[in-house]
Formats: sequence, structure tokens, C-alpha cells
Amino acid sequence: MKVSTLEQEMRLLASLDPLTELLNRRAFFNDAKVLVNYAIREQISVSIVALDLDKFKSINDTYGHSTGDLALTNFTKVLKSCCRQSDVTGRLGGEEFAVFLPNTSADEAYLFTQRLHLALGHSPIKVQNTLIKYTVSIGLLSLVPTKMDTIESLLHKVDSSLYIAKNSGRNRTIVHGS
Repeated sequence: MKVSTLEQEMRLLASLDPLTELLNRRAFFNDAKVLVNYAIREQISVSIVALDLDKFKSINDTYGHSTGDLALTNFTKVLKSCCRQSDVTGRLGGEEFAVFLPNTSADEAYLFTQRLHLALGHSPIKVQNTLIKYTVSIGLLSLVPTKMDTIESLLHKVDSSLYIAKNSGRNRTIVHGS
């Protein structure tokens, strides 16, 4: 009994990012792959959101890495507050995150991103007596996946929208193909 419980705890720890407690990159891809395959089989709409904290390096450079960690954990709290229980969230690396929204239309996904922008705008972090506001750039892709789609190919598509969001002023959502 103890071995089984210990094994479950170890599996959980191996799948979580230690700072944010979101799924790590490997676990996110594994869970999202299952959901993409389900959406293909059932022909249901999904949305994928790629997120990148804006000018994160300047937070680290100006206030230190502990403040950067505080920004990451604060962002995670805000992100979780905007997500449903069925959504899959992961930290892909550094200040890059992804959310897989199963059974979600383009309009519903866009509303999700707008709630996130608004909530983050109302959630600055406080370091000593300084309030630090930061923003997030978002790429969004919504579709009914086909047999040709994989989570890797879908994230590659949505990444292009994320880079457009970053290069066109940041703190915005760009919908893939718009």
C-alpha cells in the first residue's frame, strides 16, 4: 500500500513544474495528445492558447529572480482562476505557457483570453513598496482537428500568432488565421 502511494506521489511530482505547480512540458504534451485524439474521433472543437509574459527579462533584470518567480506564481494563480477544471494548463519553459481548452469554440476561447488579460491587469505583484504590473501576449487557435493534426503541429501554428501578438505591441490576443 505504501509503495503504491509513494509511486503515485512520484508520478505527480515528475509531471509538475515545481515553481508553478502546472503541468511541465512533457506532461502537458502527453495530456493534450490524448485530448486531440479524442477531439479528432468525436469531431469536436478545441482551442489552444499559447502565452508568453511580456518583457519578463526586464522584471528579472530590474528586481531580481525572486521577483521573477513571484510574477510567475502570481500569473499561475490568475491563469488558474480563469480556467475550467477540464482545461489543461502547462508551463512549457521559462515564461511560456499553454492552455488546451477542450470542447471550446473560437468565441468562447477568445472570451477566456480577454478575461485573462483583464484579471492580470488587476493583479500586480508587490515588491517592498513597489507595485509591478506586467502583461501577457497570447496566440489563439480554434478548430476541429483532423487526423493530420498533432499537439505539436497545433502548437506550432498557434506560436506564429503569439509572435505576431508580441511584435505588434504585446498585451493582446491574436487569433490564428485572422
